Amino acid sequence: MRKSKHGFTLIEVALFLAVSAALFVGVMAGMQGAISEQEKNDAVQNFVEFLRSAYSQAENVQNLATGGSSEKAIYGKLITFGEDLNLLGNENTGREIFMYTVVGNIDNKMSGVESTLSLLEKLKVGVTGVEGSKLQLLGISEGYKMRWDTYLQRKCTVEEEVVKTCEEDAYKQFEGSILIVRQPNTGTIFTYYSPRVVQVNKTIKNYKDSSSETNPFMTTGALNLTEANYLNENGFSNANQVDFCVNVSGVEEGKERTDVRIIQGASNASGIEIVGSEESLCSTH
Repeated sequence: MRKSKHGFTLIEVALFLAVSAALFVGVMAGMQGAISEQEKNDAVQNFVEFLRSAYSQAENVQNLATGGSSEKAIYGKLITFGEDLNLLGNENTGREIFMYTVVGNIDNKMSGVESTLSLLEKLKVGVTGVEGSKLQLLGISEGYKMRWDTYLQRKCTVEEEVVKTCEEDAYKQFEGSILIVRQPNTGTIFTYYSPRVVQVNKTIKNYKDSSSETNPFMTTGALNLTEANYLNENGFSNANQVDFCVNVSGVEEGKERTDVRIIQGASNASGIEIVGSEESLCSTH
């Protein structure tokens, strides 16, 4: 008695291929979603670690030899958001963030109850020094770019006196300057924010004065770029928290954002936190 052998019909093969393809698409879609979510988390966490690194560097007391018998001390870090030029003096088309070493004079006899900014002003802190006829950066400076096509934004209503062209719930590129510095007498770390951008690289590129005594960052006080001193209540202030809205949508007009916050009075890296949706100032609707 012969046993008949049956193969798969075309319909059965087609059904098998269709089911396999559907399963493959589903698995790939799930994997892609997981990778995309991981990229978003990685971008936010990496930015947080960048900010935290400024605190660890500010906490390390160091002296900076500047030639001859003259020495200066490192007092902290300046982080700028929205500079026109990059470290090479070219247009900052990549929205690069920059972190500079804040350096000032050494005076072990300073005392009193003056504010940290006042003491730093007397020590003429800044991020540049004049060597010959050129203005140069002091200490280590570095650039940073947001990862995975994320955008650093702020809500337009956060700085109403500065931002006047946005609608109430609109967002724009985050601009401003963060100053993380050590109190000269006590060593306590303080965090200050200014909505104005310290244009370090543009100032260096445009510097033409051949006098070694002239330094636009140090002549009348710390980080002085205009007639107004940056180290006063109208420039840098530690009166408020700073909220960075990290747009993780992959497109600048996207609405999915994560709030990274430097809390008011932050004195170390623990003062930087990723804010939950319930307390976030960066709406995700």
